[in-house]
Amino acid sequence: MADYPPPQESNPIWNPANFLYGSSNLTIDTANSLYIKKTGADTAVGPLTIKNDLTVQGEMYASAGLVSAPSYSFTSETNSGLYRNAAGDLRISILGADSLGITAGIVNIYDYVRGGHGSQVAPIYSFRGNSDTGVYSLGAGSGGIGFSTGTDLCCYMQYKRSYFGDGTGAALPSISFINETNTGLYRAGVNDLRISVNGVDRIQQNTSATQINQPILLKDLYIMLDKVEGVQTVPNIEIINKEGIGYSNYAYDIQGATLKDVVYPSLDPMCFELKNTNDIKGRVVPL
Repeated sequence: MADYPPPQESNPIWNPANFLYGSSNLTIDTANSLYIKKTGADTAVGPLTIKNDLTVQGEMYASAGLVSAPSYSFTSETNSGLYRNAAGDLRISILGADSLGITAGIVNIYDYVRGGHGSQVAPIYSFRGNSDTGVYSLGAGSGGIGFSTGTDLCCYMQYKRSYFGDGTGAALPSISFINETNTGLYRAGVNDLRISVNGVDRIQQNTSATQINQPILLKDLYIMLDKVEGVQTVPNIEIINKEGIGYSNYAYDIQGATLKDVVYPSLDPMCFELKNTNDIKGRVVPL
C-alpha cells in the first residue's frame, strides 16, 4: 500500500459538472484524483464521515499510519486497524500493538492463535492442497493433540504421554529412522510388540514374556513341553549355544553356568534367540 500523493491545487476537480445527484446517492465523476485535506495544510488528510456505503471504482490511497494510529481504523477505536509499517510490510494493530504482520511470503503473528478442535480427517491446522494432514485437538478438556497424515492417525500426545500408530508390519514399523524406515518398533497385535531390522522381525515381546539377562529355569521348560499335544514325557532337556555360520560368533558356556536346573546369566547382558525352528530337536523314548 503506497502513501497518497500530494494534492494538485493546479488541477482541481471541484466543478459542479463532476457531481451527479441521484434520489439517494451522490456520484463524483472525474478523470482526476480526489483528495481530501484540511484547510491550509496541503499534505494532511482531514476527517471524512460517510454514513452509508462507499464504493470506489479505482484506487484509494492513505498515509502509512502508525501502530498506535493505523491508516484505516474506527471512530470508536482509532488505535486498532490496518497500517503500512515499511516497504512491503503490512500490519494489523490492536489497541496500539501489532497483532498480525504480512510481508512477501511470510505471515507473522504477534498474539496467541486459537482455533477449533478439528478432527483426524480434518485437522484444524493443515496445509493448502493437503488439508487432511496437520494438527488437531482431541477435544475440549482432553489435554491432548493429535497429528494426522492423509486422514491416518500418526500419533497423539496427552497428559505427558505420547501414543503412536501400530505401524504396518516389519517393513514399515511405527517408530523407525529417516535413513532406514524398515528398521524399528511396531505393534503386531494385542500384547505383541516387535522390533524389526531391515524389514525382518528380530525380537518379539508378548504375553509369554522375553527376558534379557535373567536366569533360565529348566523346570519351566519341562512344564511347557509337557503341555504340548502329543508329548507324553520329557526326561531330559539340554540347551546348546550354537555358533558360527548363521549364528552369533559369541558362545556362552551354558553347561558351566547351569546349577540345579538353573542356567545363570553372564555378567554382561545377553539375549538368546531361537534362530531356526529345526534347532528344537527331540526323540521318542519308550515308556
